[in-house]
Amino acid sequence: MILGLVALAVGASLTVGAAYAVGTLTYQAGLRRERADAGVRSTTSVLLAGTRSDHRVPLRGADPPPPPVPARWVDEHGGAHIGLVHAPAGQPAGSLLTVWVDTHGSIRDQPQTRSDTLIRTTLATLATLICGGLILGSVKLTV
Repeated sequence: MILGLVALAVGASLTVGAAYAVGTLTYQAGLRRERADAGVRSTTSVLLAGTRSDHRVPLRGADPPPPPVPARWVDEHGGAHIGLVHAPAGQPAGSLLTVWVDTHGSIRDQPQTRSDTLIRTTLATLATLICGGLILGSVKLTV
């Protein structure tokens, strides 16, 4: 019985240590991404062509995004750019759409925010704790 309790205490300590490590690594990766995205800003673009309104949702599986359409936007230096963007289905030509661009005016993904980093860190830490708890809960205390 004593040996079982010691094993449970060691397992709990390892679970907490693993959760701390996973949380720390996730948070640090998020901070690196935030710094890398520091130059990304939003701008308004104008769709040069409309998107299809008949984009269907498949019966099974993930819904693929509509095909990209041409749009025009201006960078922070006043330079005009034309490129392909993903827009919601059914948008007519001339619709305004927010896009994320870097300092050169190239399209980028939406930057990661501090709240994104904190949410991902919390979820990763909790998932590690839950998995560790499930493993410890499945171990029977034997003499």
